[in-house]
Amino acid sequence: MPPHAGLVLEPLPVGAWALICTAALLASGAVTFDQAMSGCASESIWLVVVAFFFAKVWACMRRDATSLFLLAG
Repeated sequence: MPPHAGLVLEPLPVGAWALICTAALLASGAVTFDQAMSGCASESIWLVVVAFFFAKVWACMRRDATSLFLLAG
């Protein structure tokens, strides 16, 4: 089975695959700790992550606010 088959078949969430692959790369010595964690230091990545969090919260709040408005109305 090819290594990317796990992502296609999705037996685990993407976050779990990311942690497993990072741990495997560190354990095998293919990358150093600094190389493996260099993506976490990028401000652009965190900007995108925070934007997704805000979008999810906004969507949930808007749906709840709309339903409360319709029920109260």
